[in-house]
Amino acid sequence: MQQSRIPVRYAKAIFQLAKDQEILDDIRNDISLILNTCNASKELTDFLASPIISSSEKENALMAIFANQTKEATHRFFKLITTNKREVYLQDICRNFIDMFKKHKGIVSVSLTTAQAISQEIKQKIIDTIHSTMKAEIEIEEKVNNDLIGGMILRIDDMQYDASIATKLRQAKKDLINESFESRFIKTTD
Repeated sequence: MQQSRIPVRYAKAIFQLAKDQEILDDIRNDISLILNTCNASKELTDFLASPIISSSEKENALMAIFANQTKEATHRFFKLITTNKREVYLQDICRNFIDMFKKHKGIVSVSLTTAQAISQEIKQKIIDTIHSTMKAEIEIEEKVNNDLIGGMILRIDDMQYDASIATKLRQAKKDLINESFESRFIKTTD
């Protein structure tokens, strides 16, 4: 079995269970919490990946960290992945689950990167424009990157619209270099 299939299979299993039990939104919240915690804690991911630590210790640790914040179905999920020694795939399982959830709910993820923080009014206009174009619920992640100088980069799934000043300056420089080279080339052939 290929490693990339393992997280997909476990994500599908918990997704289907949550859907069947009509607790999909609750499990999505649990999975998001787990993913955010794993992303923020290298110690936790190293602990889960360690071949020296027993599966029962890993299950106990996950329960200690998340028991009061997650549903019973999530606790059974912890038991399943630790029993089958799949805890190393926890982050990938969570990412796959969230992707399945978004697809199921028709949610489009949007990444908006600007040179400085934008107002709520501008953010809402961007969301409304994307919503009217794509006819989907929008989940937006905002980032600030001073290197853009101005403008924005908007990424929707695998599409990107780059209206940053930095990119326009790079393109202008490239055009000037090419134009200068071409003009020299033309002059020498006369």
